Amino acid sequence: MRLLVSLALLATIAFAGPALAQSTQGRWECHGGVPADATQPVPHGLLAIFGQSYSYASSLYQDPASGGGGVEQQESGILFTDGPLFEKGGVVSGQVNTGAGTVAMDLAGANGVVLSCLAM
Repeated sequence: MRLLVSLALLATIAFAGPALAQSTQGRWECHGGVPADATQPVPHGLLAIFGQSYSYASSLYQDPASGGGGVEQQESGILFTDGPLFEKGGVVSGQVNTGAGTVAMDLAGANGVVLSCLAM
């Protein structure tokens, strides 16, 4: 009997692990902070994440951060592994935030949050 209870407990833990992770899959609307130079537009764009890849389309004309690349799914977000958002935009990770009744994700680099994104 103890063996069955132990096996049931281990199976529950094994299958609950992925369910506890926050999903980053889907489409996101992203907005950046106000730039130091007031003549520059506020960065914003659309981010799509599916599987181990992403695609980002900036609203800024010829923004070098636009394009696609790779991501690694983490328990509470993602890590960017390559592509223009990582290489040109300075984005390293995305941290999911489910507070205040909305699902948001902050895309951060070495100097802090680069873009704040809302689930679409």
